[in-house]
Amino acid sequence: MKAFVTGGTGRLGQELVRFLLSKGHEVKMLNPHQKVLPPKAASINGDLTDPKALIEGVKDVDAIFHLAALSPLDGYTAKKEDMYRVHVRGTRMLTDAILSDGKQNVRLIHISSTSVYGKNPHTMPITHDTPPNPDTDYARSKRDGEKVLEERQEELDYVILRPSVIYGPTYLDVYSKFIRYIEQGKMPIFGDGKNVIPFVHSYDVVRAMALAYNTKAARGKEYVVVENKAKTQEDIYRITAAAVGIAEPKFSHMEPGLAKTFISLASIFKRQGVGPAHVEFLSSNRIFDTSKTETELGWNAKVTIEQGIGQMVQMYKAGSDQTNSDQRNMEEGE
Repeated sequence: MKAFVTGGTGRLGQELVRFLLSKGHEVKMLNPHQKVLPPKAASINGDLTDPKALIEGVKDVDAIFHLAALSPLDGYTAKKEDMYRVHVRGTRMLTDAILSDGKQNVRLIHISSTSVYGKNPHTMPITHDTPPNPDTDYARSKRDGEKVLEERQEELDYVILRPSVIYGPTYLDVYSKFIRYIEQGKMPIFGDGKNVIPFVHSYDVVRAMALAYNTKAARGKEYVVVENKAKTQEDIYRITAAAVGIAEPKFSHMEPGLAKTFISLASIFKRQGVGPAHVEFLSSNRIFDTSKTETELGWNAKVTIEQGIGQMVQMYKAGSDQTNSDQRNMEEGE
């Protein structure tokens, strides 16, 4: 396979690029910040608003993995216009480049987000038939990015994947603060802690991308990518506490609205990069039905939350959190 990857320098992108290279595939990466790339990857200097870079990227490839995105959970305060520039305008310019090169049959794997269902989804559990209900600028921009593809479904061969909250080794700089707070006994449970938080390991998202590329019948469809084992906020805190060596943790509880106000004013959490958006996702309750993804793509999560958190805590204890998140926030996969 010859692949072109946008967002390849981001957390999820790094996982994907390593996977592709390990399988012997040729990889071209859009490199907006001219970072040092893996030795076997070709650099395409430019961003999603650079037509020349995009045309060069899509030339002579079999697959395009579109991961570039802005994430509000990274500590980067993304403006609405920036999110629309990347998620919508960037996606449109990428599809323009594909079609101008006459590549109607190249498969485009588009990484969207379960945020398109909103904080108050139309059904619970959320199924593949649940209509999107985006209720934030981020979610609306991700949904509008999907619509760019849907408007061109007769011309484009694409598959939309909607991962939930992604975690894994390359996300340690995001989650290390929460591991530290739990280790120190400073991490409150927002609400009653019985809400289900839908996580998925980055390795499993990469597997879903590979399966989406290889499944011909997936053309023009959307798939939810979530570890389909309901774990509550309290469960996740206890799993993390056990991994750091705390057998019987004691957690305080904080009402989510009060927590967001507290953080907005000024607090140790805000200074350490924990904001209202983090409280929002930790306190929300969303359950997903992944039967369509499992049946049609042959996908299911291989990494359990216990395994994944254990892996990250091991890295945390080893002092592996050397990532400068400020340099990674602009071109990410969620």
